[in-house]
Amino acid sequence: MAVVVSLVLVAASVVVITEALGNPGTVLADKTLQVLFSVVTVVTLLIGARRRTGADRGWRLWMAATACCMGLGLGVWIWIKLISGLPLPASTLGNVAYFMVPVFALITVISLIDLDVVGEEQRPAARPKRARVVLLLDVVIIASSVLLVGHAGLMLKLTNRSSSAGAGGNLVLQLMHPISYVLVAVIAVIVSGVRGLWRQPALGLLVLGFLAHAASATITTSLVLSGVKHIPPVIDIGYMTGNALFLLTAVAPPGRPAPGRRRRSDHWLHLAVPYVPLPIAALFLGFRTTDGTQIEPLEIYLGFGLVAAVVGRQLIAIADNLWLLGRLRASQRELEYQAYHDSLTGLANRALFQETLRRAVEDNSASAPPLLVLFIDFDDFKKVNDQYGHATGDALLQAISARLRELLPSTDLVARLGGDEFGILLHQNGKTPEQIGTAVLEGMQQPYLVDGREHVVRASIGLAELSPDDPALTAEELLARADSAMYTAKRRGKGTLALHPA
Repeated sequence: MAVVVSLVLVAASVVVITEALGNPGTVLADKTLQVLFSVVTVVTLLIGARRRTGADRGWRLWMAATACCMGLGLGVWIWIKLISGLPLPASTLGNVAYFMVPVFALITVISLIDLDVVGEEQRPAARPKRARVVLLLDVVIIASSVLLVGHAGLMLKLTNRSSSAGAGGNLVLQLMHPISYVLVAVIAVIVSGVRGLWRQPALGLLVLGFLAHAASATITTSLVLSGVKHIPPVIDIGYMTGNALFLLTAVAPPGRPAPGRRRRSDHWLHLAVPYVPLPIAALFLGFRTTDGTQIEPLEIYLGFGLVAAVVGRQLIAIADNLWLLGRLRASQRELEYQAYHDSLTGLANRALFQETLRRAVEDNSASAPPLLVLFIDFDDFKKVNDQYGHATGDALLQAISARLRELLPSTDLVARLGGDEFGILLHQNGKTPEQIGTAVLEGMQQPYLVDGREHVVRASIGLAELSPDDPALTAEELLARADSAMYTAKRRGKGTLALHPA
């Protein structure tokens, strides 16, 4: 495709330079070739978009809209200027189409840069509707800005044709096209960088295409403002080259996502892209008001539309920030829960148990009920894993955890300390340690129904009490006493409990 396009472009350039078909024929052939380039570009992009999804499909559709507007503007120009032989009116469908070219092109650039930064396979699926609304508002902001600039310049030309300010209005109108083309290219280079253009061939070709258009538009504007009535067809080589590059954009190889993390400046530049046309529109409108001419209703409507779109985009940005803040807080809560809870049983883990025990020991007073720690180890639990598998063992641990929660008040802390070891922290509240330990031991010895099979497991329980007579005892020492008492219970024959001597 690239070879064919290059050969056609070279042949057309030779015809244009030599004016082999005469001036009218050369101009007609030149413009017709540009329309053909645009039509083939649109068809190629639409076919490619059907086989793709997400941002890779989106940029092709926006580029197709860009090429469609370019072709429509050229078609109207050919019909009015060359075929009908009429002077171009001040406002035509072609003018509107030309105004929309940089608008759709800038959205294409944003989509390509977004694809370059994230990569389609890494793109999050969250909030797609809100993303579409933001993109729509960006389109409104860019389109309103470009239309406002174009209309302001056009009205200056019409109202000041005979005044001294007429040259200024003409300059505004004539410079609008090259300025908008250069604006698209500069934004693409600033936001993506030179490396980004290299990683995304479609983006690089698009930038080169608009620079080629800007070159011809600048030369044409200079000649018109210099009073030249006849524009040489050779000036159109830039336009032809630009449309040829747009066609190559449609068949460019897929780009590569940017490696590593994105720079913070890239985030800010990417967010600022839709607002770049705003100061330009304000500058042109200010020129319009200082000229002393009456502001047209369309300009007022466009101005209100711009303000509404910017406010809407800011509200969505605020909503996004609140949404992200909520997600961050939820993630922090989830991480905190995971850090202090056992993932299998949902009970407190060793870290939370030790932290709570430490605070309880520090806050313990002579007037408070005595603090009691139970250290539970299930006897021969390894046989369950060996005989029935670890899945059954995990299900049995979950059933044991649920039983412990049922046996004890919600104010008591039950924790899985690791493996088949559990800890309980509570205040005695009128019961002796032996009574509390016996109640837990008897409750744990009841059969567990797991996967349709009953399992009976025995537990050895060690108890350690923090009495007012031992105020220097630390949390680690209290837990060690309960652990030692548990091993004493095992030595007694398992399935029993033992109280550490005070």
